[in-house]
Amino acid sequence: EPIETKRLTKSGEMIDISLGLSPILDGRGNLLGVASISRDVSKRIAVEEQLARYREHLEKLVEERTAELNRSQEQLRRSERMASIGALAAGIAHEINNPVGAMLLAAQNAQERSRTLTEVEEARQLLERVAEKVITNAKRCGQIVKGVLQFARQEVTEKWPNDVNTVVRGSLQLVGESVRKRGTIIETDLADGLPTATLNPIEIEQVLINLIDNAINASGEGQRIGVRTRLVAEMIELSVADEGAGMTAEEQQRIFDPFFTTRIQKGGTGLGLSIVHGIVEGHGGSITVESHLHQGTVFRILLPLAGDGGGLSPAEKLNGAGEE
Repeated sequence: EPIETKRLTKSGEMIDISLGLSPILDGRGNLLGVASISRDVSKRIAVEEQLARYREHLEKLVEERTAELNRSQEQLRRSERMASIGALAAGIAHEINNPVGAMLLAAQNAQERSRTLTEVEEARQLLERVAEKVITNAKRCGQIVKGVLQFARQEVTEKWPNDVNTVVRGSLQLVGESVRKRGTIIETDLADGLPTATLNPIEIEQVLINLIDNAINASGEGQRIGVRTRLVAEMIELSVADEGAGMTAEEQQRIFDPFFTTRIQKGGTGLGLSIVHGIVEGHGGSITVESHLHQGTVFRILLPLAGDGGGLSPAEKLNGAGEE
């Protein structure tokens, strides 16, 4: 193997050489001497050294650019976190809007009625109805905020056997004013004699209100929204169908992703359906979507039936129900 070393030339210049040594043997294999071949490799060495400097320089540049990229990514993550906080706040405001609207409507109706009331008893009854509606919806606001926090923390909410049709009817009452304002038509097909399902009625109301509200926003005046319940393979199916704009296949794949919305220009937050998805899964159920552009959308929810004994409602727990 040639060895590389340095030699001083006659002119006093130090150069790099490649020195190869070969033995000179006689016919009997005896060593007579050594032949040396030297070759000036200064240019190659210089090129290699220059390439090494370039490589070191490039590595330093890559390190600097990587650090800059990491800083930019961290800034982007901070921006995304701020945007997420804003979207979350908007989503909670959107969820609370329905019960707050119901309270406002009750107060406005009471104000208008009070101008024509003459009997004390009639006024008392009106006040009771308004107070009951305000209290119910104020509690609902608190439950919605609690539900969002539980969803964010992945906490398990309290559930007990409930009649699904009763929950559906309560949800329809809460969205009644929105339906009237948009001129849409709600058609219900609620199966008789359904077994109970173990659920949290406030959360399932929230699910239905979200789905119906989305259907209203996707529909035009005079279009129908169908709400249906039925028993399917030992599960209760809840469906909300509209005749609205529909969605593309790509939109359907992402519809339950947090912060994904098809209504960004109209103030959509993209949180409603992700919360819906989390609530349904938290009930041991499933939710699917089927949609066709310009033909409408159907959301189908499957909820498990109440098991033997089921759970106890908060009222039953307070009354000591189920104790031996």
